[in-house]
Amino acid sequence: MRDQAVRVVERRRLQAQVVSLNDPRACEVEVVGGKAARLAAALRAGFPVPNGFVVLAADDCTADAIEGPLAALGDHPVAVRSSAVDEDGAQASFAGQHRTILSVRGAEEVASAVRACAASVDSDEARFYRDAVGAPGSGKCAVFVQKLVPADRSMVAFTVDPVGGRPTVVVEACLGLGEPLVSGSATPDTYVIDAAAHSVVQRHIAHKETMLMTAGDSLEDRDVSADLQDAPVLSDREAVETARLALELESLVGGAVDIEASYSDGRLHLLQARPVTAAERTDAFRVTWSDARDAELGWGRNPANFPVPVSPLHASYLDVAFVGGINGWQAEEGIPAEIIGRRINTYWYMAELPTAPVDASRNLDDAIANLADLWQRHYLPEIEGHLEAMHRFDLIGASTPDLLAHLDDVLERATRIWTLHFLLLTPILVALHEFESFCSERFSETGLGASDLLRGLDNETARMTRELVALGEKLCTGADLTEDLHAFLSRYGARSEGLELMLPAWSENESAVMALIRIYSSSLSVARGEEAPASSATIRVDAVHRAREALHDLDGVSEVFDAKLAAAQVAAVLSEDHAFHIDYPLRLAVRRVFLELGNRLSRANVVDRPGDVFMLDLEELREAASSLGSSDLSGLVLARRSEMARWERVAAPATIGVDAPDGEDISDGEDDRISQAYASFLGTGGKRRDSGAAITGKAASPGQAVGVARVLRGPDEISRLAPGDVLVVSTTSPMWTPVFRVVSAVVTDIGGTLSHAAIVARELGIPAVVATGVATQVIADGQRVQVDGSRGSIRLL
Repeated sequence: MRDQAVRVVERRRLQAQVVSLNDPRACEVEVVGGKAARLAAALRAGFPVPNGFVVLAADDCTADAIEGPLAALGDHPVAVRSSAVDEDGAQASFAGQHRTILSVRGAEEVASAVRACAASVDSDEARFYRDAVGAPGSGKCAVFVQKLVPADRSMVAFTVDPVGGRPTVVVEACLGLGEPLVSGSATPDTYVIDAAAHSVVQRHIAHKETMLMTAGDSLEDRDVSADLQDAPVLSDREAVETARLALELESLVGGAVDIEASYSDGRLHLLQARPVTAAERTDAFRVTWSDARDAELGWGRNPANFPVPVSPLHASYLDVAFVGGINGWQAEEGIPAEIIGRRINTYWYMAELPTAPVDASRNLDDAIANLADLWQRHYLPEIEGHLEAMHRFDLIGASTPDLLAHLDDVLERATRIWTLHFLLLTPILVALHEFESFCSERFSETGLGASDLLRGLDNETARMTRELVALGEKLCTGADLTEDLHAFLSRYGARSEGLELMLPAWSENESAVMALIRIYSSSLSVARGEEAPASSATIRVDAVHRAREALHDLDGVSEVFDAKLAAAQVAAVLSEDHAFHIDYPLRLAVRRVFLELGNRLSRANVVDRPGDVFMLDLEELREAASSLGSSDLSGLVLARRSEMARWERVAAPATIGVDAPDGEDISDGEDDRISQAYASFLGTGGKRRDSGAAITGKAASPGQAVGVARVLRGPDEISRLAPGDVLVVSTTSPMWTPVFRVVSAVVTDIGGTLSHAAIVARELGIPAVVATGVATQVIADGQRVQVDGSRGSIRLL
């Protein structure tokens, strides 16, 4: 009797751990987890959510505990899903980390599925994800059991704007159940709905061959009948109805949402709803290799220049000109390696293949010693000659065949310009790296650093920033800026908010410049910005005097110092100036050719607008331009814009594939000097985070600051900054320099002590921490933080 009583008590305890979706407790995230709580709230608000229940003590779930709630759902198969407290939140989605088991029937089978889902929260993948995002969860989760909808069509919708312009909702749909859609194994139909007009503005219909369907208590793949293979999954009315559902859920969730939904016998069902996360984590970056050999290589990306997905046309351009330029430089430098590039999940990655040893065509030390002469007498004149040849061509008046021939010429010239770019950049970085190493060795006890000896050197960025400051001051007076703005753009109009070809230059987008001017006009640090160059120059002169005094009694060392100082000062200026003469004007020249081809495709109704040309690759562009009007690529453009929007929410990892085998090192001699210099410039970060909610990295610029963190993906988001914000980015480049004068501190994921962020922050006297490895993932946009640039730490407040 006693044993029976114990069993009854235990059964009642477990039954008490089962919460119906209709129970008010089911709306509490702390009780049932994020996924179930959101659906419970949606059900109570009248949304079409299939009923279900949540098992709280999921690890101990028994058939007795769920028999009653399961019977209440009717004799139907169910779906069993995890619902952890921190799952489907605004900062981390846990997408794909915990198990989902579909089409389960019977109390014993469902209880087993519940236990399996609960156990998945402790998998290696889930633990890695939880650690990466700093989730404080204990490894426990509830499990959500819901009546399985026998869907004949399934949808995913997200209320973001992948195209630009008016607010839109993107709906993707497939036949049958939605598992192939959410896992990425099916190519969906895509519908773009105008959120204000509630009308379909674009659609792309995919070819379909198989679909996943329910078959009794199991699932099966079925062939799609011929009449449905190229037919729309949804009517326009159904696409709009799905979009309305997503938009109505925004008020419930509190912002942009992702939803999963389905149609079954004409009825719409809501299956999941979650806030759009700031950025999905790197473990969501699953790669399907089109060439199995690529999986055997180590691939890396440079977030300074490619922080977000690149367009197909930009990737094609990079593959021809950028990669070709790098390989041309490596051949002249005598580096036994070949670079290859790939657009992987819309992000740009490169890998290195070893080649036979080659002889260098120049001496690196000579290049460093004669850097100014090389630039002024050789590299710059050749670059300007190539750019002038591009500008002389009559883009509008040329026939399309002549324009395509000109494109080939532009790509050839661009390849050579990129070779010159790296021939210049290499001695710049080596000179800076070796000067810093010299200073660290010789002046460690005096407190002198390389940055003190390189401060206050005038350059193009500093001159441009002073003009922006002056425009900001003039704006404060209410004066008309029209003439001043045009004069400014005549000098700096080729600049843009990134290297991506589809981004407009400042001369094409005055609003970007005005956004910067407004930031300066509202900043209390404008006056400091005017004074900084003079005070920095004074610091430099004093530092040089102290350095020479410290080396006075050392035979021959003073001469070495003077030579390294002279080279480093030239390098410091050119590290900023080269972008004004190479990166920006070259990008604009290439962009203009592509836009003219886009104009012709648009007039021939091949694409909807000229800018759509960037959604094509080079081969597709040449083919479409060679037979104008013979194809309609608007659907392809839409699908690729949607693809870029999806992947932009994923934090792409710095490296993928495999590492080089132990002991393999293609660096030797001067190549090793080059590798060390680039490593110092780019830097790497460890995932170091302590229990006191502090993130650590490299101390890059001393001082402390407290402010609101603004986590930005790229320079095109600069307008979101307010004076005094803490800039948190993956890394920076010269495109970011103007905003350093208005932020209170800078934090980056990667970068060395000679990275752009470190150098500019020290120049302007603001704290900086680089190489944190995780800052953009752990720090929430809008969160208050304390940055200690002396200790290399960031505390979350």
